[in-house]
Amino acid sequence: MSSNPISSEDFEQLLALERNKEQADGWSLSKRIDGCEIWVRSIKEDPSNLVKAFHEFPGISSKVLGTMLMEPSVRLRFDPALSVMEKFEEHDDFCLMYTSMKVPVPFASDRDFVFARAVRKTDAETLACHKEVTSSARPEVSGKVRGSSYTGFILREKPGDPTSSTLTHLIRADYKGNFPLSAVNGKMAAFPPNFRGRLTDFYENTYKAELEAAK
Repeated sequence: MSSNPISSEDFEQLLALERNKEQADGWSLSKRIDGCEIWVRSIKEDPSNLVKAFHEFPGISSKVLGTMLMEPSVRLRFDPALSVMEKFEEHDDFCLMYTSMKVPVPFASDRDFVFARAVRKTDAETLACHKEVTSSARPEVSGKVRGSSYTGFILREKPGDPTSSTLTHLIRADYKGNFPLSAVNGKMAAFPPNFRGRLTDFYENTYKAELEAAK
């Protein structure tokens, strides 16, 4: 794949989804806990709910947070949901990625995903958009079910505190196969606070010291 499948319209859609909290558009507040607010969009036209989480990360800069989210060698160290995460094709303005995950259900096949990622940086924010693609370099294989997903990140420096950051995380998934969407929707809604906790624990207990030692 030589041309970027992610357009400027995709980035604008990501920002529009971040702003929208209208009940008329299917949005409802699901949970608000320390450092994390979760919204869910449920609409008749799309059985896969879209989950939107607003996170605060005190003491973690937006640059470090971006590395933790998007660099496979770091992400795999604190995200047990992923058994594989790799960039297998890189271009100037996008990359192709492959992930594989185990489904926490006995006898269920692993799920894998192939997608493009593009990143747009401004002085105010960093946006990461992901879009499903097909690639002959990562064909579907026996023993795994090719899932479907949408993910977007918006990272910003916390106003007045360059050592801290905020993250808007949008995620939707369909594990396909015989895995019921109701179960997937429940898992996606529960994902943000658990993910935030694992990321924060890894930073405080391991990664922060590694960054200090590397200076």
